[in-house]
Amino acid sequence: MLLASELQHVDIRAHVTYITIKSNRAGQNIIFVDKNKVPLSKLTKVMKARRASLEPDERQYLVVSLRVDKDMTMGVISDVKQALRQAHVLNICYAAMPEQQ
Repeated sequence: MLLASELQHVDIRAHVTYITIKSNRAGQNIIFVDKNKVPLSKLTKVMKARRASLEPDERQYLVVSLRVDKDMTMGVISDVKQALRQAHVLNICYAAMPEQQ
């Protein structure tokens, strides 16, 4: 029978960044990163900076929670995923947005 001689609490939490993609009334796509409006052309740069702000051993725990309007085209989602890929942010969680009434 083996007994533990030491106990160590490991406090590893995922670092979650929320990205929301919506369409405004004019039909333009708007991207928010943690409630900050970011153009698609700067998304890679923003996410690289977010990743670089973490300790090297914590970067693998960076997760993006992607919330997308139900009427969004797959092309826009693909563009966002490509920007994340270029920033080496590969963990993506998809979240559904509730319907507005």
